[in-house]
Order: sequence, then structure tokens, then C-alpha cells
Amino acid sequence: MTIRNRRIPGLAFLSLVIVMAGCLDAAEEAEVDYALGNDALANVDFKRALLHYDEAIRQNPAHAGAHLKRGQIRWQGNQYEQALPDLSQAIELDSTLTWAYFFRGVCLITLDRLEDALPDFTRVIERYEFEAGDIARALTWRSIALFKLERYDEAIADLTARVELEPEQMIHRIDRGGVYEWVGETEKAVADYRFVLDTEGLAEELRLNVAGRLASLGVEVLDEASNDSTTVDIG
Repeated sequence: MTIRNRRIPGLAFLSLVIVMAGCLDAAEEAEVDYALGNDALANVDFKRALLHYDEAIRQNPAHAGAHLKRGQIRWQGNQYEQALPDLSQAIELDSTLTWAYFFRGVCLITLDRLEDALPDFTRVIERYEFEAGDIARALTWRSIALFKLERYDEAIADLTARVELEPEQMIHRIDRGGVYEWVGETEKAVADYRFVLDTEGLAEELRLNVAGRLASLGVEVLDEASNDSTTVDIG
């Protein structure tokens, strides 16, 4: 009996080592597939990337990065319902994955789950881990949700934050002007549109767009390129 008692712990320990070694091998293989998936994604080979992310998750179901990337690909493919479980799983496994909140928020807005989307974009914006352009994108999406929820003051606040974040991007003022126009604050809309129109180097397409908006508000717009100061022909 004494000999048996000594051997059992030894066998149990050996079994544990074998199991642990198997887990390590699976984790390592998952990392290899994850890296291959990232390479395929960088080369816009979504089909191959998905195969590698599928395999990485099979080898290691707790691989947050693989869930995020697989969800991202489905998001890019407009498969919003299919993307949500992966993005939610990625967040559950690693709450620091800010892009997972961004992609999930877009999916939720697209699926008209507006209230559910707001906290995701708030996390993205308040963490301020992205570059200015990506923060502006998050503000854009949150303002869309707020506008659809008829929370216009909050939507305008987000649009104003976009203007302050990237003052050189005239599209932000155009979007804010559109909301001002929608809620009947015509003077503020005109101010935004005029600011855009007075900007040097403005693309012709944007110039005509803004001129048309001003004309629809009954504001005369002069053609600066014309010596006779005729009004802009907006077709």
C-alpha cells in the first residue's frame, strides 16, 4: 500500500505535465495561425484570414485578438449579426481592445440598436487612445445614433467636438450645419456653410454642395471666380 501511495502522486504529476505541455502547444499553434491571419488581413485576403482566425480560436478559444479580427472581417463584409458575438467575446476576454467597442458600436447602429451602441462609442471617445481622425469617426457614429434618437443637442455637441478636433476638415462643419438646419437654427447653419464656402482651396464638389444648401435657405451666393459677380449656378 505504501508503494502505491508514492506512485499515484508521481503519475498524477506526470499527467499534469503532459496536459500542460499540450495546452502550451495549442496556444503556440494559435499564435502562429493568428499571425498568419494578420498577414492575410494586411493583404486584403479576407477568406484566408478567416480560416487562420478560425483555427486560432479552435486552438485557443480565449484568444481575444482572434475574436476581434474575425469580428472585424465580418463587420467589413456587412455581416453585422455574425460579427457581434465575436466582438462581444473579444471585449469579455480583454476589455482594453478599444477597436472591438468601435466595430461593435457600428454594428449596433446599423442594426438600429441605437441605445446599445452609445456606451461603446463613449468608451472609445473617453479613452482617447486613437488618433484624431479615428476619434472623429467615433464622434460621427455617436452623433448619428443621437440624431436618430432625436437627441439633437447631444448630436450637435458631438459634431462640435469633431470641428474642434479637426478644424481643417470642412465636412465636419457641413454635417453640423445640416443638423442646425434640421432643428431650425438657420443662422447657425448659414454660419457653418459660409465658413466652408470662404475656405481657400475648397474642392469644387464641396463648394457646389454648400452653395446649394445656402441657396435652399434663400441665401444668395456669389461666384467669386466670375468678374461680373453672378450667382453660382447650382444646376
